[in-house]
Amino acid sequence: MNQQCTKEEYEQKMQEWNLQSRVTYERAKEAFKNMLLTQAWHRALYIEQCEHCTGNYLENDKDCHNCYFISDEENCINSWRGAINVKDALDCVSPAFNCELVYYSSLVQDQCYDAKLSCDLIQCQFMEYCMHCFQCKHCFGCCGLVGREYYIFNKQYSPEEYEREKARIIEVMKRTGEYGKFFPGHFAAAPYNESLAGFHWPLDEKTALRYGFWYKRREGKRQSTYDAASEIPDSAKDADDTLTKIVFWDEEEKYPFQIQKADIAFAKKVGVPLPRTYFAHRLKENFRMIPFDGSLRAVTCAKCGTQTQTSWSKDYDKRLLCEQCYLKEVY
Repeated sequence: MNQQCTKEEYEQKMQEWNLQSRVTYERAKEAFKNMLLTQAWHRALYIEQCEHCTGNYLENDKDCHNCYFISDEENCINSWRGAINVKDALDCVSPAFNCELVYYSSLVQDQCYDAKLSCDLIQCQFMEYCMHCFQCKHCFGCCGLVGREYYIFNKQYSPEEYEREKARIIEVMKRTGEYGKFFPGHFAAAPYNESLAGFHWPLDEKTALRYGFWYKRREGKRQSTYDAASEIPDSAKDADDTLTKIVFWDEEEKYPFQIQKADIAFAKKVGVPLPRTYFAHRLKENFRMIPFDGSLRAVTCAKCGTQTQTSWSKDYDKRLLCEQCYLKEVY
């Protein structure tokens, strides 16, 4: 809890914090949260070795603006969760590993070049409106291809026919207002409320459906065969395989869940309590520990009064430091 201890005091306190117990684990989470709010000093922005950059959680970047969770990128705008030698990416999620000229795409990675409005490409070049393609070149509107060139809608053309047909389709898409838009939300591999986007920007079912996403409906009502999560043993050491045959009820998520053999083995191995919620609930809780909602706000350094920006919520304002004050505090 950010307090210096002797070796003997440390060992005694570690015994008091027996994190194998769910009761102790929940108490520890609350104590840690209180320590964050009242004792710890927090860096207002996490920007390391960057030049002419705006955003947060940046490392070794140059000329990147409104970017978050990226490293080793250059000349990128509106990029999120990208890394390793990415250049000239605009409006992208997870461009990574030696990619260049990527526009309005997601998961374009590993030596891709000139990819537009696409998702999940690896080692591809000159791609547009493609998904799940690997080692392909000059493809439009394709899905699931490997090592192909000059394909439209998964059909091969000569280079000349390809350019003519692609131009014709784009012209039609422009007239209908489709061209330049990303794939519809219902193309997503996961329901919105169990996606990374849903963890950072939660939407209710009605709003998610209005935007075109699909949504995993909760059962809403607990069945008589479901046990309460409070029936799960306090410690994994008290669990056996019979526990895996029981269906438990997550009251907050309004959804049933089960504990697997692997859950019990993992909890015993690392000394943590068994899960007591549906898996998406746990992921959501963990991601929300990261202060991020895609925006920055103005804040005053708690030590020197300098104006800076941050992603932390206002609850932390008295513990936020500008870069210079933070460095003085930790070194």
